[in-house]
Amino acid sequence: MRTCMKDGDAAHDLSHIYRVTAYARDIAEYMPCDREVVMISALLHDIGRPAQDRDETLDHADVGARMAYTFLLPLTDEAFAIRVRDCIRTHRFRAGDQPATVEAQILYDADKLDVCGALGIARTLLYDGAHGIPLSTESGWSFLREYETKLAGLYDRFFTERARELAAPKRSAAEAFHQALLSELQTVSDSQRLLDELLRESNAKVV
Repeated sequence: MRTCMKDGDAAHDLSHIYRVTAYARDIAEYMPCDREVVMISALLHDIGRPAQDRDETLDHADVGARMAYTFLLPLTDEAFAIRVRDCIRTHRFRAGDQPATVEAQILYDADKLDVCGALGIARTLLYDGAHGIPLSTESGWSFLREYETKLAGLYDRFFTERARELAAPKRSAAEAFHQALLSELQTVSDSQRLLDELLRESNAKVV
């Protein structure tokens, strides 16, 4: 994992991996599951990130799942490697590929917990800044659009009750930041409109 993640971005660094693993271990304490599958899956879940960063047509969940399977196969039985592979493949949960096992659902929830609250906002801004995504824009993707279409709804989409409990206290911090950012951006926008009006008036007088 350390070898694969050495070229990862700041939002998906080793600290993220360790936090997700800690969340996964916590959730696993409350559910009947294979804890070894959970822990190994959590540690390896983002090893495909650098490949996606190099080629945006790739899905790091698919790439990482194949990498984990190949790595584990000589070290354990195939059934275990397949279970870890499937957990990693569905931890992103895009295009209807829903986590099907308890272990996969735990990994999904643990990963999403790390994008909740103030820390989740900070990680999202780190990622967006590194990829040239603006705070706001009238059209196209932006941090505000990502928050409103993705982050704001995470708190109601967990599979496990324990994850919902852990996420609940984080929600108010994220919502407060969102409202504060909207307010400040609106103030700047109002000031810009006033400046534009003054400039138009000034140009008219000159003409």
